[in-house]
Amino acid sequence: MDYGHLWKVCINITQRMRTSSSENILPSLCVVMPIYNESESIEKTFLEWKGAFESQDFFGQIHLLMMNDGSKDNTIEIIKRLEIAYPQWIKVIDKSNSGHGNTCLQGYRYSFDCGYDYTMQLDSDGQCDPKYFVEFLQLLKQGNSVVYGFRYYRKDGFLRFMVSRVLSVVAFMRIGLWLWDPNVPYRVFKTKTLGAFLPICTDDFFLVNVLLALYHKRVGMKHVMIVFRDRHGGSPSLSTFKMYEHGKNFYRQLGGMVPILKRI
Repeated sequence: MDYGHLWKVCINITQRMRTSSSENILPSLCVVMPIYNESESIEKTFLEWKGAFESQDFFGQIHLLMMNDGSKDNTIEIIKRLEIAYPQWIKVIDKSNSGHGNTCLQGYRYSFDCGYDYTMQLDSDGQCDPKYFVEFLQLLKQGNSVVYGFRYYRKDGFLRFMVSRVLSVVAFMRIGLWLWDPNVPYRVFKTKTLGAFLPICTDDFFLVNVLLALYHKRVGMKHVMIVFRDRHGGSPSLSTFKMYEHGKNFYRQLGGMVPILKRI
């Protein structure tokens, strides 16, 4: 990835936000959306969320950071077409494959460096239902800095539900903090909360969102109960075996993070 180019983009975005600050006092939002082989779902997902963003009154400028993680289908052609059609909404980053966690991490760094007031993470397969967004906004309006979804019911299978529960148990055993849904891809938080997190999260950490959830647990978080829908199309890129391997790596890596997280 060309970080020099990204930094220039950040500077331009920050300047635009500052220029418009006198006219628009509403906070800005960067939506980090990692994408891998989602040609069947990404356009429908974007249009659905665009409608939700247009109907809200909490955020001012909203930019969707569509991060193509080395897709092997025609995802990149679709999101570049969307970027041309909706330049006020979309910023596309085309990068080599580094996995969901690292892609999210790069997106969080982008949001922090560009000075967005809030950061949101959404997956691109349509499983995150925009109808719950109003409940997230209600909690933000009440002054909460961190709001996570809690998938009390999942339509993508019992196995994936169990994977999340296992991650909760592993995190509790290692850190002593219980997370209801550690890897949920439906979360909104003040970008400034990343200030102490980004320096401790290395590029090789596998489950970045779980580590971020542990960090946010110490900061203080609220939850919105959500139903995780079926995908709009396509199939999951992460197999059961890969989830198992990520779980083992997470347990090993989290051990080295215990002293750091306990000091935060």
